[in-house]
Amino acid sequence: MEEITERLSYVKLAPQKSDAFLRAFEKVVAYASELRGDQLSDAEIDVTRRLAGPFTCGRLLILLIEPRQQHPWRQGIHTVILDCATLNALREGVHIGSNGALSLADDVSVLDLRPFVWAGLKDRLEEGQLVKLYDLVIEAISAKRPDTILRMGNVRHQSLVEGQ
Repeated sequence: MEEITERLSYVKLAPQKSDAFLRAFEKVVAYASELRGDQLSDAEIDVTRRLAGPFTCGRLLILLIEPRQQHPWRQGIHTVILDCATLNALREGVHIGSNGALSLADDVSVLDLRPFVWAGLKDRLEEGQLVKLYDLVIEAISAKRPDTILRMGNVRHQSLVEGQ
């Protein structure tokens, strides 16, 4: 019995992959690409996709409001995180809070409520476009079924708690 108990300390439970979350997130990317047109770079999409991952069910999801206008997208996810005060503080908090077991870049999903749409661009979009983007993000969050949502910002989003 002691041998079995001892072996349990080496057991790791892998999170269940969620094709539904990935598909829902890709809808967000497709719609944002439609809204932004040629202004949406592959590097921005890649880093935003990495931040949204891992595409698994459950775990921690950090919900931000909107990205800042400029990030060093072409330099990759780690540079984007270190260059942004918010993401860097979250990186440090996740590292400390998990005792080094989790990484913001690899183990935690980070989504913006308005991905790919910074404040200045938001003001140029129609209300219906913003609502559709918001609905797609909520659909992605629902598909992820996170165990915990850490919401940054000061606006209450009732749709996140409806049906709970």
